[in-house]
Amino acid sequence: MLAHATLNGDTVAERALEEFVLNYRAPVLALLRHRGIPEARVEDLTHDFLLQVMKSSALQRADQNIGPFRHFLCGMLKNFLANDAVRNGAAKRGGGAVPLSLDAGDGLAEHVAADSPDFSLQLDREWALHLVARALASVRKRWLMLEKPERFAVLRSFLPGALESISQQDAALRLGLTDEALRKELYRLREVFRAAIRDEVAGTVGSSAEIAEEMRHLARILQMAPGPGVSLSQSRTQS
Repeated sequence: MLAHATLNGDTVAERALEEFVLNYRAPVLALLRHRGIPEARVEDLTHDFLLQVMKSSALQRADQNIGPFRHFLCGMLKNFLANDAVRNGAAKRGGGAVPLSLDAGDGLAEHVAADSPDFSLQLDREWALHLVARALASVRKRWLMLEKPERFAVLRSFLPGALESISQQDAALRLGLTDEALRKELYRLREVFRAAIRDEVAGTVGSSAEIAEEMRHLARILQMAPGPGVSLSQSRTQS
């Protein structure tokens, strides 16, 4: 879709570009911050990178049969940062830098920082956290529109990233529910959350057959990478 978007200016192409930015802007921002890039440059670098990706002919060579798009994007981001480092270094020396290609797979990995082996993992994690955040926003919207809005503020505490941690006993008391009724409510909420995650994943793969494997990969990334874990396993109510 993005390759099509770089060649056409129709409505479908515009939606593809909008979806690309929506999916990857936040993860790229977070990754650059995680790698210690000065905050004053993070926004500009992210904007310039996404703009170059959308203009790059490399998108026409992306092959969905050899891995997730974000891995292809990761290679492009490595080379973009390498290019930026060379350009800045040359500027400090008075100019004369030879531009590096943005295209992935052109042998420029040596220009990236020595800790680059974890680069792909970092981008995977930031993408996964962003995907979870989008799923949570979807669940919240559904609960506020179709369910009982006043309950969501309490039930939200039992989903990933909650700012408040409360016991099920306290939650039942606040909502005026029996323990059994609360357990059923939480089970349903977690199933809705899991379905929202699945919907988000479905939008990033080429076929329905890939969804299960991508869900497993997402769970592995969230559990193994540094930071708070997020469980995407079959919902179970804690006792």
